[in-house]
Amino acid sequence: MTETEQGRLLLPGQRLRSGREAAGLTQAEVATRMHLSVSYIRALEADDYDRLPKAAFVRGYIKNYAKLVNLPGDELANLYQQMAEEARPQPMLPPPAKEPDRRLWWIGGTIGFVLIVWLLWPVSIEQPARQTEQPVIPEVSEGVTAEEADLVPAESVDEGGEILQQDDPATALQVEEDSASFRQEVETDVAAAGSDRLLIRFKEVCWLRVRNADGDEIYVGQRDENQPLQLDGRGPFRVTLGNAAAVSEIFVNDASVRVPVVAPGQVITVRAP
Repeated sequence: MTETEQGRLLLPGQRLRSGREAAGLTQAEVATRMHLSVSYIRALEADDYDRLPKAAFVRGYIKNYAKLVNLPGDELANLYQQMAEEARPQPMLPPPAKEPDRRLWWIGGTIGFVLIVWLLWPVSIEQPARQTEQPVIPEVSEGVTAEEADLVPAESVDEGGEILQQDDPATALQVEEDSASFRQEVETDVAAAGSDRLLIRFKEVCWLRVRNADGDEIYVGQRDENQPLQLDGRGPFRVTLGNAAAVSEIFVNDASVRVPVVAPGQVITVRAP
């Protein structure tokens, strides 16, 4: 077995440890250069991925570590991805559906046929003759002249000819003002409920997680070079970057957000805006 074939059988962490030792580096020196804690470096070399963040961040750590000790980063990252997928629990298949009894089909079809025949059977229904509606002519009571009856609404005059209700111009004006104020408040609430738009551009591969103002996680994943990420939600947003140096621009509602200048592979959290 050649040295290359033997290296491929090793786990990613074992190959990283061998590469570090060959380069004459300590775990602390590697942690300092990658801007990570020593516990992260130990977990990577021990292939103990349960103590590390999500898979997208682990891939970035492996690639940066491999680059530091002159190992093929893509090969080790792909090997880790294959191990993670094999360790993922497989969903249980549901039991096969039991074939329904054909006798039930025959009974149901017979009942449906009888119902259709019963519903469609012609039935003679005598409809009552429509009564001709006669126009109602308001009567003018004694004590109210015909001219006064025309000026007062019919529902405002009782049988004795007394005026029960009459519209007040001041009241009508107040109702109109209240309606305008209510419409203005509704429009303000609708405008305040609008969402913010987050846009992030990258210059190389980056792993990130985005949370909205309520702390809900709205995105977790990896973006490649020239593959911008655009999200709609309620700001301010909290953006955790697994490789902050890979980000070129961040915008919220077309307003630029400053991105700190950091070393490659450093993990930071940016508040936008």
